[in-house]
Amino acid sequence: MFLGPVCEYVIAQVARFSGVVWGIPVLTAGAQAKVFDNKTDDFKMLTRMLSGDNLIQIALKQILSDFGWNQVGLLYENYEEDRGHSKCHFTLAAVYSAMGKKSYHEGFYRVATYSYFLEQLQVMSTKARSESPMTSYA
Repeated sequence: MFLGPVCEYVIAQVARFSGVVWGIPVLTAGAQAKVFDNKTDDFKMLTRMLSGDNLIQIALKQILSDFGWNQVGLLYENYEEDRGHSKCHFTLAAVYSAMGKKSYHEGFYRVATYSYFLEQLQVMSTKARSESPMTSYA
């Protein structure tokens, strides 16, 4: 058995390799991204000790449904392109997928400024609206 790793990019390669070359299972607390739900080929020997991001997807989709919302805005921290994607990106990718890829989404880098956030929130307020029976909060 191979224990770990937890980094999404590393576990992807280890899990693919272990199933094809070593024929041994991989046990990890990582691999939370939705892509690891694929147990047919790539990750057939992978076992996650925690549930995947799909549970966040299911919970958020139910909450949005309860309020009658079908369009949301997702603003998340991401890494510079040469580092790959952040955990925030992978988690919200499951939510984006659950929403039928209709949601407005935008990643930001750690060095984002106040004016950047203000601009993004203004853009999001126009692109992430849907017709909803609920118009105010009391």
